[in-house]
Amino acid sequence: MDTSHAKDIDPDLKSSWLITIMCALRAWIGVGGTAMPNVALKTYGIEYTKTPLLTYMTRLFGVREIALAAGTFASRGAARSLWLRLGIGCDLIDAGAALLALRDGAMSKRAAYQATIGPALAIGIALHALMARNDPAG
Repeated sequence: MDTSHAKDIDPDLKSSWLITIMCALRAWIGVGGTAMPNVALKTYGIEYTKTPLLTYMTRLFGVREIALAAGTFASRGAARSLWLRLGIGCDLIDAGAALLALRDGAMSKRAAYQATIGPALAIGIALHALMARNDPAG
């Protein structure tokens, strides 16, 4: 089978549908966290009425998710790789923070699992996209 044409495929297109899904999910979570932080916190099972500052922090998280979605979606080439790496860094920190909160008893198991599944999925998609960019076959 002739795969010589594989070298001509834009590496961004190899995983573009996954990146589009990831960006849409980031934007959806970001808009929800920014526009309706109390609903977002309730969805994660986080008690926010005792700590009203959580709504402020959730809005900051939401804006960051929107920025990561927009930056990744709008960029190509080396710039997209940078945005993907930035997202991986943020997602690793988010997942780690959720696990620490679980360990310290500040977060329920349900909330911790929900707060780590999304970042883990985004990390997997980003790593797949980065590996597709460095694939020597194309």
